[in-house]
Amino acid sequence: MQRETPLSRHHLPNIAETGLIVSASRAGRVRFAAASALSVLFALATASPASAAPVVRERAAVVVTQAIGVGTLADRLGNIAADLVAAGPMNAIAPGEAIRLLRAKGGPDPMSCGTERACLADAARVLGVRWLITVGIGSFGQMYSLELGALDLAADAPPATTSATYAAPGPEWEQAVRERLGKVLPPALLAPPSKLVVTSEIHGAELYVDGARIATTPVDGPIVVAAGPRVVELRKDGYLPSRTRVEAVSGSQHPVDLRLLPASSPSHGGSLRTWSYVAGGGAAAALVGAIAFHATASSTMDEARLRKDQGLPFADRRSDALSQVGTARVLYGVAGAALAGAVVLWFLDEPAAATR
Repeated sequence: MQRETPLSRHHLPNIAETGLIVSASRAGRVRFAAASALSVLFALATASPASAAPVVRERAAVVVTQAIGVGTLADRLGNIAADLVAAGPMNAIAPGEAIRLLRAKGGPDPMSCGTERACLADAARVLGVRWLITVGIGSFGQMYSLELGALDLAADAPPATTSATYAAPGPEWEQAVRERLGKVLPPALLAPPSKLVVTSEIHGAELYVDGARIATTPVDGPIVVAAGPRVVELRKDGYLPSRTRVEAVSGSQHPVDLRLLPASSPSHGGSLRTWSYVAGGGAAAALVGAIAFHATASSTMDEARLRKDQGLPFADRRSDALSQVGTARVLYGVAGAALAGAVVLWFLDEPAAATR
């Protein structure tokens, strides 16, 4: 906070000359240092904090890469795959929407990709997904050939693939697609999601899950989340945020009741304005103490100088003076910091005061 030239023997006579108060030049430096510290602290306290990136559920898209002699069966199987993926912790884009987006954004045609990683990766990037699920189906006489693949854009590896053949008229297709998906996707991505049933007596509060804004209270229906630890938070102007951690279990429903307390609630230690008064009082006390120690140091140094002139031992008194000056400098720093904190807390309390 406060930076001064260390007191040396050459500076000691200045103590007697300045009396109770430091010299004008030193006082100017002290005021400048305190003002600089105050401006830095105020800028840091009032700067808008960087918004944390919200945690987003993994996204997947399902595309049809082969359809031979099967009519609309390919689209049906693609939609089944999308529904099965969406039943887990991921959001899924169905084949019809995926092809529309690819055409609108100039992406590659999945039918031309086959199992080529570079082509499929381009499609995944255009769709903005991490996982790209591919479905291929062909009819050859009395046999059906089903092939599924999964590309993880975050992994530097070719897509995982699996295939099976079925005699006409074919298997129970949903079960067949589920089995094939289990071969190419991690089990956690096919696990049933968890559901959070959030309630609050405050209307119009914003609900956040893992930092991502989800809804506004009252919340209609359960919030679907992936299994695992989840941080649920409720925020509203004029109220203290309410936060809780939930261990979401796959396939389970968890009630979450969040209660908001007014920001001015005395049970939470008072307002920032109150703390600004406390900090201001501390600054005043520290300043009085600093001046007192400085005055005592000046008197002690005068005594040491007099003893030296008289030929008497004076080292102890001079050491005491230096110690007292050091204490005064520390208290000046404390006073400056407390004053800066008081001003910052005063201005930070303004938005809260406007909402009360």
